[in-house]
Amino acid sequence: MKCYVCGHEHSAQECPLCAFPAIEIIGGPSSAAQRQLEILAQAHREEYLASVALSVEVYYWKDQDGVLVEKSRQRLEMAQGSELVKGEKWLGQSFARIPEEANLQVGLIVRRNDQETLRRVQLPNLSQPELQQLGVRLDDGLQVRLLLRNSKQQSASEPISLT
Repeated sequence: MKCYVCGHEHSAQECPLCAFPAIEIIGGPSSAAQRQLEILAQAHREEYLASVALSVEVYYWKDQDGVLVEKSRQRLEMAQGSELVKGEKWLGQSFARIPEEANLQVGLIVRRNDQETLRRVQLPNLSQPELQQLGVRLDDGLQVRLLLRNSKQQSASEPISLT
Protein backbone atom coordinates (compact mmCIF):
# COMPACT_ATOMS: atom_id res chain seq x y z
CA MET A 1 0.00 0.00 0.00
CA LYS A 2 1.21 3.52 -0.75
CA CYS A 3 1.17 5.93 2.18
CA TYR A 4 -1.21 8.85 1.64
CA VAL A 5 1.13 11.23 3.47
CA CYS A 6 4.70 10.48 2.34
CA GLY A 7 4.17 8.14 -0.64
CA HIS A 8 6.24 5.28 0.83
CA GLU A 9 5.19 1.78 -0.34
CA HIS A 10 4.70 -0.54 2.64
CA SER A 11 2.58 -3.42 3.92
CA ALA A 12 2.47 -2.55 7.64
CA GLN A 13 -0.47 -1.31 9.74
CA GLU A 14 1.10 2.13 9.69
CA CYS A 15 3.76 3.73 7.54
CA PRO A 16 7.20 2.94 8.99
CA LEU A 17 8.47 6.38 7.89
CA CYS A 18 5.77 8.86 8.90
CA ALA A 19 3.46 6.72 11.13
CA PHE A 20 0.28 7.44 9.16
CA PRO A 21 -2.10 4.47 9.54
CA ALA A 22 -2.72 2.18 6.57
CA ILE A 23 -6.38 2.78 5.81
CA GLU A 24 -8.32 0.54 3.50
CA ILE A 25 -11.89 1.27 2.54
CA ILE A 26 -14.18 -1.72 2.01
CA GLY A 27 -15.73 -1.70 -1.44
CA GLY A 28 -13.24 0.86 -2.73
CA PRO A 29 -13.02 4.55 -1.92
CA SER A 30 -16.09 6.65 -2.58
CA SER A 31 -15.57 10.32 -3.31
CA ALA A 32 -16.74 11.26 0.21
CA ALA A 33 -14.44 8.67 1.82
CA GLN A 34 -11.56 9.79 -0.41
CA ARG A 35 -12.07 13.44 0.62
CA GLN A 36 -12.11 12.47 4.30
CA LEU A 37 -8.93 10.42 3.84
CA GLU A 38 -7.22 13.39 2.12
CA ILE A 39 -8.24 15.67 5.02
CA LEU A 40 -6.74 13.20 7.53
CA ALA A 41 -3.56 12.83 5.46
CA GLN A 42 -3.16 16.61 5.13
CA ALA A 43 -3.59 17.10 8.89
CA HIS A 44 -0.98 14.39 9.57
CA ARG A 45 1.41 15.93 7.00
CA GLU A 46 1.07 19.37 8.62
CA GLU A 47 1.63 17.90 12.09
CA TYR A 48 4.72 16.05 10.84
CA LEU A 49 6.10 19.18 9.14
CA ALA A 50 5.54 21.21 12.33
CA SER A 51 8.03 18.91 14.08
CA VAL A 52 10.76 19.42 11.44
CA ALA A 53 13.46 22.10 11.17
CA LEU A 54 16.04 22.40 8.38
CA SER A 55 19.53 23.88 8.66
CA VAL A 56 22.62 23.94 6.44
CA GLU A 57 26.32 23.84 7.20
CA VAL A 58 28.19 26.93 6.02
CA TYR A 59 31.98 27.04 5.79
CA TYR A 60 34.17 30.11 6.09
CA TRP A 61 37.66 30.09 4.55
CA LYS A 62 40.89 32.00 5.07
CA ASP A 63 44.13 32.36 3.18
CA GLN A 64 46.99 30.64 4.93
CA ASP A 65 50.29 31.03 3.10
CA GLY A 66 48.56 31.16 -0.30
CA VAL A 67 46.27 28.19 0.39
CA LEU A 68 42.60 28.37 1.34
CA VAL A 69 41.91 26.56 4.59
CA GLU A 70 38.74 26.25 6.65
CA LYS A 71 38.45 29.09 9.14
CA SER A 72 35.18 28.09 10.77
CA ARG A 73 31.91 26.26 10.28
CA GLN A 74 28.46 27.51 11.15
CA ARG A 75 24.96 26.11 11.06
CA LEU A 76 22.31 28.37 9.53
CA GLU A 77 18.62 27.66 10.06
CA MET A 78 16.81 27.54 6.73
CA ALA A 79 13.21 26.84 7.63
CA GLN A 80 10.73 25.28 9.97
CA GLY A 81 8.82 22.52 8.18
CA SER A 82 5.51 24.32 8.65
CA GLU A 83 6.88 27.33 6.71
CA LEU A 84 7.43 25.20 3.62
CA VAL A 85 3.72 24.83 2.87
CA LYS A 86 3.72 28.56 2.04
CA GLY A 87 6.27 28.13 -0.78
CA GLU A 88 10.00 28.43 -1.26
CA LYS A 89 12.11 29.67 1.65
CA TRP A 90 15.42 31.44 0.93
CA LEU A 91 18.32 32.27 3.22
CA GLY A 92 18.86 36.02 3.43
CA GLN A 93 22.61 35.58 3.04
CA SER A 94 24.45 35.42 -0.31
CA PHE A 95 27.36 33.09 -0.97
CA ALA A 96 30.37 33.23 -3.27
CA ARG A 97 30.33 30.88 -6.24
CA ILE A 98 32.88 28.05 -6.37
CA PRO A 99 33.79 28.26 -10.07
CA GLU A 100 35.54 24.94 -10.68
CA GLU A 101 32.78 22.74 -9.24
CA ALA A 102 29.98 21.32 -11.44
CA ASN A 103 28.06 20.19 -8.35
CA LEU A 104 28.11 21.55 -4.84
CA GLN A 105 27.89 19.27 -1.84
CA VAL A 106 25.67 20.84 0.80
CA GLY A 107 25.23 19.53 4.33
CA LEU A 108 21.50 19.57 5.12
CA ILE A 109 20.57 18.96 8.74
CA VAL A 110 17.06 17.62 9.24
CA ARG A 111 15.94 17.93 12.85
CA ARG A 112 12.74 16.25 13.96
CA ASN A 113 11.87 16.49 17.63
CA ASP A 114 15.18 15.65 19.34
CA GLN A 115 16.80 13.72 16.49
CA GLU A 116 19.11 15.18 13.85
CA THR A 117 20.23 13.68 10.58
CA LEU A 118 22.96 15.14 8.38
CA ARG A 119 22.34 14.55 4.69
CA ARG A 120 24.95 15.31 2.04
CA VAL A 121 23.08 16.75 -0.93
CA GLN A 122 24.44 17.28 -4.46
CA LEU A 123 23.26 20.59 -5.92
CA PRO A 124 24.06 21.61 -9.53
CA ASN A 125 26.31 24.68 -9.53
CA LEU A 126 25.38 27.76 -11.56
CA SER A 127 27.59 28.95 -14.40
CA GLN A 128 27.45 32.73 -13.89
CA PRO A 129 30.19 34.35 -11.76
CA GLU A 130 27.71 35.96 -9.35
CA LEU A 131 26.76 35.69 -5.72
CA GLN A 132 24.28 32.90 -5.03
CA GLN A 133 21.44 32.23 -2.62
CA LEU A 134 20.41 28.93 -1.10
CA GLY A 135 16.76 27.97 -0.64
CA VAL A 136 14.45 25.05 0.01
CA ARG A 137 11.09 23.96 -1.42
CA LEU A 138 8.58 21.35 -0.27
CA ASP A 139 8.13 18.60 -2.85
CA ASP A 140 5.63 15.73 -3.12
CA GLY A 141 4.97 13.72 0.01
CA LEU A 142 7.38 14.60 2.78
CA GLN A 143 10.29 15.56 0.55
CA VAL A 144 12.17 18.79 -0.09
CA ARG A 145 14.59 20.08 -2.72
CA LEU A 146 17.48 22.40 -2.05
CA LEU A 147 17.59 25.35 -4.46
CA LEU A 148 20.43 27.54 -5.69
CA ARG A 149 19.84 30.82 -7.53
CA ASN A 150 21.46 33.98 -8.77
CA SER A 151 19.95 36.83 -10.82
CA LYS A 152 19.93 34.76 -14.05
CA GLN A 153 19.59 31.08 -13.21
CA GLN A 154 18.30 28.55 -10.68
CA SER A 155 19.03 24.88 -10.00
CA ALA A 156 17.50 22.25 -7.73
CA SER A 157 18.70 19.08 -6.04
CA GLU A 158 17.05 15.70 -6.28
CA PRO A 159 14.22 15.15 -3.75
CA ILE A 160 15.34 14.67 -0.14
CA SER A 161 13.10 12.73 2.23
CA LEU A 162 12.24 14.36 5.56
CA THR A 163 11.34 10.97 7.07
